[in-house]
Amino acid sequence: MLFGKNNMVHRYFGDSAERVGLGLINKTRGIDHQNFKWPWYAVVFILKGHGHFIDHNQQKHTLSEGMFFQRIPGLVHSNIIESDDWQEIFFDFGVKTYEMLKSCEIINPQKLTGHCPISLAQGQEHQLLLEELKQSTHLKHMHLKILSFFQDIQSSSELTNPLLIDEACAYLEENFLVKDKIQNFCIEKAVGYEMLRKKFKEITNSSPKQFQNRVRMEKAIQLLGSKDFNIEQIANQLGYCSSFEFSKQFKKFNGISPGHYRNNWTVQTPSKSSNI
Repeated sequence: MLFGKNNMVHRYFGDSAERVGLGLINKTRGIDHQNFKWPWYAVVFILKGHGHFIDHNQQKHTLSEGMFFQRIPGLVHSNIIESDDWQEIFFDFGVKTYEMLKSCEIINPQKLTGHCPISLAQGQEHQLLLEELKQSTHLKHMHLKILSFFQDIQSSSELTNPLLIDEACAYLEENFLVKDKIQNFCIEKAVGYEMLRKKFKEITNSSPKQFQNRVRMEKAIQLLGSKDFNIEQIANQLGYCSSFEFSKQFKKFNGISPGHYRNNWTVQTPSKSSNI
């Protein structure tokens, strides 16, 4: 997917310590940057071509079409292009914006590379914003507009990972307590909750909350089959604030109370403390 000739712009605003930049660049094979310490924050999205990114720990990351890499302020890195048809678009921001993006967990500085294919519509929107940025006399407004677009791209990035929903299900199966939230998984994967929720429901036919509640109820049924725990202890193990709340949720899900289920539907296993 190609969008045309090299085209880029950087604009400074405020105290001139802040800036915003956009660009489309075509490159050929060779060392793009070597042991380079970038003073700003940039994210490069690869439209075509392949190569490598070498981080500040000298770890080598493979780059290819549909991937991105981050240039973190003050961190030495290198990137090498290994094809003659390389094309990239980039977003470039000042350090203050970088700190804001990091504190709001819109970006993950630990994830220096990853998958994020740019759609034709996104590529076209990027080019329209680039031309608008060149002419803009309201840079703070333009800065916010570009940030909003950048956040939309970041939020959708992990949703292109075919294993994401499998990973989300595995996360919920391991983190099924009431206090455990799928939002923590979203932060870890740098994906928006609403976008994940819609994709999750599309594939599993249930929301993350419904899926997690089902896992929790399955665990409750396992515990009810043992004489080792009373209802209050089971409620505590599952993270409920009280046995009343647990009983309420159990009955809502299963149609009967935990006590009634234990007395009428389980074949109880012997208590661990009972004599053999």
